[in-house]
Amino acid sequence: MESEILKGKLARLKDDPTPQSPAEDAEALSKREWCWADLGEGIGRILLDIPTIQPKNGIGEDVAKFRPSKHQESGNYDASYRALPHPRWPEPGAPTTDEIWCAYQAELGLRATANNSLREYCYWLTHEKPHLAALPPEKESDDLRKRADRALLQDAEQRAAENFAWLTGVWSARGIRVPSVEELEKLAASCVQVTNRETGEN
Repeated sequence: MESEILKGKLARLKDDPTPQSPAEDAEALSKREWCWADLGEGIGRILLDIPTIQPKNGIGEDVAKFRPSKHQESGNYDASYRALPHPRWPEPGAPTTDEIWCAYQAELGLRATANNSLREYCYWLTHEKPHLAALPPEKESDDLRKRADRALLQDAEQRAAENFAWLTGVWSARGIRVPSVEELEKLAASCVQVTNRETGEN
């Protein structure tokens, strides 16, 4: 069902009817450079419009000056974190090879994982870490609920350490200065202005 919904959205965006299977209207699909991609059991196969020519990149971000940040678009419940710059096409205007396409998609996937890891780490800093610090010393007489609460927060502490270690490795590998815990605490606690999804204006 989810696959059908996604394919329907793609078809409406392209103002073109969605074929029932990859075999139908193969010639028309090839002219548009569309291909079927299997996104796994939860979603299934969808049609992707792969550009034959590498598109222009947006405004470039200086990696040396990049800093993790967060923003919030109108209509979104919560802010989104940016742990890495948006990936860039290596040679805009040149043909898109399978290798370039796969590398670009891999960078998008890495960026999404990094963004989520940063979100989880910042949630730890602002919510779970203070709760763990506020717990009284552990006692043998603690009831099951207190023991469970402590165990959950200790698990969250371990995940936070793993997230930060992973992010540190990614940032270092890309020449991005690793922010301190204090800087990330300020980021997590900061408020952001809501940005209009269509215009990009506050």
